[in-house]
Amino acid sequence: MEVNTFSNTTEKTIGHTTFVVTSECSPTATETLVQKLERLICRHASDIKFISKNTERGEKG
Repeated sequence: MEVNTFSNTTEKTIGHTTFVVTSECSPTATETLVQKLERLICRHASDIKFISKNTERGEKG
């Protein structure tokens, strides 16, 4: 079964570097991009705190 996706490509040049970002979404998606990002950030928030504490102490990790 093939699902059609909607895609959008944006190009942005900064200095001598061109960034190309392509986003795709499915018409059957059950969450918005904002909801997905919030979920992923919250899921990994404890990892960020751990990295932040180690960085403050000068540890590498």
